Amino acid sequence: MKRFKPQILFFLFLILGLVFLVYKVFEYKPPKIKSLSNFSFTPDVENGVFIFLSSDCPICKKYQGSFKTLQFKGRTVYFVFPGQQDMKEITQFAEYDEMKKDNVLLDNTFELTKYLLANVTPEVVLRHKGKTVYKGKIDNRFKSISSHITRADTNYLENALISLEKNGGKDIVNTQAVGCFIEPR
Repeated sequence: MKRFKPQILFFLFLILGLVFLVYKVFEYKPPKIKSLSNFSFTPDVENGVFIFLSSDCPICKKYQGSFKTLQFKGRTVYFVFPGQQDMKEITQFAEYDEMKKDNVLLDNTFELTKYLLANVTPEVVLRHKGKTVYKGKIDNRFKSISSHITRADTNYLENALISLEKNGGKDIVNTQAVGCFIEPR
């Protein structure tokens, strides 16, 4: 009968401990972002709705007014303005749509934009339990940059949220957002 060697158990625990330590040290954490109310916090990237906007993007401007009533049960809606945008224009944009200043995020360094892999404005990223479950257009108003309809007849974001509630999001299909490119520096 072979004798148990405690050194093997020690080295096994040592290796597991080192793996855990390396994982914790290099684990990427969402950045702290300043809001329009100058409050610095980490947004709820686990279960939030993120709408990336630009105050000077013509497509974002066409959506102005439609954000006033945007609320979803159990989800915080964040309006993310990536890069160095004009504060006066962002403030006017937010006030026009009656956005809560705490939910208007100023992503000057593109950290949140990169973390959520946003590419254009406007673009929606819907997160559920720490995963992106929908990424793309708000609705079908813009088929391309030069082709749009006045009133949307399909709201992709609402459909994704309904699907998430009904069946865990099994039938959510991402769309390709149409808008102004986000150019991180």
